[in-house]
Amino acid sequence: MMNAKRKIVGTGHGRPVDGALLRRRRALLDEAGRIIKANPGIDPDTVRHTLIMLGKKPIERLELALVRGRRAKC
Repeated sequence: MMNAKRKIVGTGHGRPVDGALLRRRRALLDEAGRIIKANPGIDPDTVRHTLIMLGKKPIERLELALVRGRRAKC
């Protein structure tokens, strides 16, 4: 059952999207934009990925890095 306090504001690829999720994504993109503007030539995808990873718990970052490393090994 969906939390009554969460407001569904739109759709994402045919699925309802949580307003709080949209605000977090927008804030992340805004911060990435500020970093990119202050550091011309930096890779925008790297900035975005780094900010996403910093928002995760250390154990989650480690697990994702191990998965990525295993894929690269193949």
